[in-house]
Amino acid sequence: MSAPATTPGKTPSKAYLNFSRNTAHALSVGALGSLSLWFALKFLLTEEPGPQQAGLQLAVGVLALAGMVASVLLFLSTYSFRANAPDAQIDEREVTERNRAYFRAYQTLVFVLLLSYIVAEFGEKAFGWVPTRGVIANFLTLLIFAALTLPAAILAWWDAGDEG
Repeated sequence: MSAPATTPGKTPSKAYLNFSRNTAHALSVGALGSLSLWFALKFLLTEEPGPQQAGLQLAVGVLALAGMVASVLLFLSTYSFRANAPDAQIDEREVTERNRAYFRAYQTLVFVLLLSYIVAEFGEKAFGWVPTRGVIANFLTLLIFAALTLPAAILAWWDAGDEG
């Protein structure tokens, strides 16, 4: 069986979640914000047992789960379809928007990588701190989810919506 043909500008309605632009905004802020806060709070975790550490461990876990779920939901949205659709399935305007969104996502991720490199170099020179394998693994997790989420999030934020 062959898949039904889609016309340019039309998204498959059953294959993707059709969120409103406000819902997509909330998901993008929730995903990237939760994952960034998760990464930052991981630095406060220690091996020492105690109620504060238990509460922090719970908060870190909830933030990670919330951020990953929000990222996956946004990745399954119609905005993600537009961000990842082949040229033949979207019109010229959408191709241009998609390309701009990917370029902006690329710029953002390169900036974050450059900034993290500067912070790591400064941390090593000033404090003798070198990121551990765990920190690098957590940072890569954050970057992977950001890379999956950013193009769709950018398209959602650029969406003017229906004016009428």
